[in-house]
Amino acid sequence: MNHITVPDLGWIIAAGLIGIWVLGLVSDWLGGQYEITRRGPWFRVTRRWYGPRAHVYLRSAPRRRAFRCPETGAEQPERFRVLRWDKESTAVPWLLAQSFDDDGADAFWAPVTDFAPCAVLRFRPHLEHLGRVAFPWPVRYLPLRQPEAGG
Repeated sequence: MNHITVPDLGWIIAAGLIGIWVLGLVSDWLGGQYEITRRGPWFRVTRRWYGPRAHVYLRSAPRRRAFRCPETGAEQPERFRVLRWDKESTAVPWLLAQSFDDDGADAFWAPVTDFAPCAVLRFRPHLEHLGRVAFPWPVRYLPLRQPEAGG
């Protein structure tokens, strides 16, 4: 009973290919979110502030891109969501960003130096609500304090 039949071998090969494909997807996701650096014998894992799904501001946002915060009424620069980033053949990564506040806006590419983080994803266990159902969630976007406009 220790033999492998041809159909069993086919299933093993298919499972192996699917496993390799899933590992590739996980590797791409982790590589987009985190960076591993080495200092001496130690390795350090840091989250990229410009990784996919990050919330950012344009550093030099034109006044027409400002919006009024519904809660405070204060004028704030438009926020963007990073869709993906690319560092192929460039000195600095480029981000594909789309407006967080204007759903009809097109996505655009710009260098990472044109952006500043406005919220960061941190480990903050809390309850998320979906209708009447509450469920635990481990992470939350926390806003960063931004410098005042004009100074």
